[in-house]
Amino acid sequence: MKVGDFVGWEDSWDDEKGCDLSGLVVYRYGAYDGHGYSEYFVVVESTTESILYQVPKEVLVVIHESR
Repeated sequence: MKVGDFVGWEDSWDDEKGCDLSGLVVYRYGAYDGHGYSEYFVVVESTTESILYQVPKEVLVVIHESR
């Protein structure tokens, strides 16, 4: 995942329907939590235009990649 990608929630994924749209990735960063390196994202939510901070990559899937 990278800045500019449209992402959805991994837990809503269905092979036939896809998944629920979360929003647009606007910032990507990594952090060391003592156990290893993790990637986190700042996402602008599509439905409420809220800014979601510290969204771990494990809960997101890419719906449309930016170029």
